[in-house]
Amino acid sequence: ILYGGDAGIPPLSDIWVLSNANGTGGTPVWTQLDATGKAPLARTGHAAFFDVVNDRMIVFGGTNGQGFTFSDSWVLSGANGLKGLPAWSPIAAQGTAPSLAYHTSVYDATKDNLYVFGGLSSEDKLGANNHAFTLSGANGISSGEKWYLGGPAVRYSHSSFYDPVTNSFFVFAGQHAQTSVNFNDYWQETGTIGTSNVTWTLAGGTGSKPSPRWGHTGVYDPNSNRMMVFGGEIG
Repeated sequence: ILYGGDAGIPPLSDIWVLSNANGTGGTPVWTQLDATGKAPLARTGHAAFFDVVNDRMIVFGGTNGQGFTFSDSWVLSGANGLKGLPAWSPIAAQGTAPSLAYHTSVYDATKDNLYVFGGLSSEDKLGANNHAFTLSGANGISSGEKWYLGGPAVRYSHSSFYDPVTNSFFVFAGQHAQTSVNFNDYWQETGTIGTSNVTWTLAGGTGSKPSPRWGHTGVYDPNSNRMMVFGGEIG
């Protein structure tokens, strides 16, 4: 099943199916499919996956070919064209979806999760983002679809320290890259040294925490296991 792509400007939005695609059982035959419902905008550089159990194609992201990247997700039900007209429907997911094209993506049909990494973006805040994003409920059947970011958002003027006892790297607050959004979140990256399988966790914490800020100082006392923060900018 093929959707969209680039054959020059502008990108395409057509849907095609190749029957006998594995080369056995007969001559492969291309058939163009029509679909009902409001369709996604034409695009290239997107990701598409097939949910074989539910006969659904999942489409995410891409670009209009003129520098703008998409952050929308779509489902084409009846995608193989064997059970009537396919139908387009958008996925209204919670959370903030990345705006990406030419990214790497994989789909886990068992967990119904779409995983996204890297790519190009027309949004400044993703221009230097190397984190993995996850869309839960990606096939659009269950409710509560949501985007998750696997790690802290890109930032600068934050405070951080390394704890050799737990082999963890900690990050607190800072300002979102190329925007004026400030943070007061606290993250832990485990497995920092000696492994390629690092894991980010939002450490949180109880009690009242400092207001969102950047440009502050933060130091860690390993003897008392305390981080101390002073000053910063809230503008």
